[in-house]
Amino acid sequence: DAPDAEDFVVYGEFNRRVCAERAGLPDLAPTAAQMLPAWRAPSDTRHTGFVAQRGGRIVGIVTIDYPEEEGARAAEIDVLVPEEFWGRGVEEALLDQAESAARREGRTTFQGWTLHRPDVPGARILTPRTGWGRMPANPPAALLEAR
Repeated sequence: DAPDAEDFVVYGEFNRRVCAERAGLPDLAPTAAQMLPAWRAPSDTRHTGFVAQRGGRIVGIVTIDYPEEEGARAAEIDVLVPEEFWGRGVEEALLDQAESAARREGRTTFQGWTLHRPDVPGARILTPRTGWGRMPANPPAALLEAR
C-alpha cells in the first residue's frame, strides 16, 4: 500500500502473467503481497531486482536472489518479460544488468529460471550442462542457453 510500491506490485503481476503465458499456470506464482514478507525479512536469501521501462511503462523485471551462506558464489536470476515485450531487447538488457550486479556482489555462478509447458510437440529440447532435466527451447530458455 506504500506510495513507492508500484514496481513491486507490477513485479507480482508480471510473475503471474509470465507463469500463465509460458506454462499456463498463473496460480503457480505468488502475488506481490505473498512475496513481500520474504523480501523484507532477514533470511538465508537476499532478494533484489531491476525494472525496465519504456515510455514510463514497465515492460520487464529481473529478480536476483543471493544465497547468504558463507562462501556462496551463486546468484539466481529470473527474467520476467511478458510475450508482448519479448524480442525487443528488454530481456537482454535486464539479463545484462542482473549479471553485472551479481558480479559486483562477487557471484560467479548464475542460475536462471524459466517456465515452460512440459510437452511441446516438435520443439527443440535443451538438456542443461548439469545433465539434470530437459525442457523445450522456448524464448527464455534460448536466451539463457545463448549466454
